Amino acid sequence: MDKDTKSARENFRELSGKEKIKHILYYYGLSILGIVLVIGILVSIIGKLTFAKEKDACLGTAIHAKYMDPDTIDLLDEHLTELFPDMTEDGVKEFKVYSFYNGYTAAEAEEKTAMIYRMAAFIQTKMMDVIIGDEESLRFDGNCGYLMDLREIFSEEELEAIKEKADLLSKDGESGILCVDITETGDTGRIKDVQKDIPLMICLRGADSIIDESLAQRPVYIGIVSNAPNLDNAKYLILQLLRMDSKSDMK
Repeated sequence: MDKDTKSARENFRELSGKEKIKHILYYYGLSILGIVLVIGILVSIIGKLTFAKEKDACLGTAIHAKYMDPDTIDLLDEHLTELFPDMTEDGVKEFKVYSFYNGYTAAEAEEKTAMIYRMAAFIQTKMMDVIIGDEESLRFDGNCGYLMDLREIFSEEELEAIKEKADLLSKDGESGILCVDITETGDTGRIKDVQKDIPLMICLRGADSIIDESLAQRPVYIGIVSNAPNLDNAKYLILQLLRMDSKSDMK
């Protein structure tokens, strides 16, 4: 044990009980908060799976945005069920919608950290298939590795047809499919690799009025979660929102 570590431990022992708590919260507060949040979410998920007989999800949808209408978001799962009744397998499954607010200010750092940990836990436990939100929020998700390279699920011909449809929904000459440069870092924090122009986001501006209202009429994008458990439904949702038939539009 070096002198600095020994001295720090001795100083800590001399603190009163109240001062020790303040010291721990000051230096380890965010880490403790993150651990508590993850444990709480996992306990909640395990409890639901064990005691509550909820229906399985046919599609888990995350709304991740700086501007959102919570009242409309509360109606989104019911709206999607009405829009795509065939995806519920005759009512055996259901749509699940989760909201993640991304408009916290610098003074709300703890709330933002809690949201980030919550979203990471939902991703890790495979509760979500698609993320719908604004460009900034989805770029963040892409850099976190949450979004799938669209080339992994769509063929080159499908992506070309999707881009053609989505281009009509984008404005100011932007591409209907947005690409992101993803930087990978090693354990030491040094840049390991940079992947250029990875197609991650599809423009859905004006594709569905309820989804638009959920994001307070802001530009809307959608991406597919990298470990999505319902990939076929995620793909079907995108094609249908763009009013594309999975066969005739790919010719």
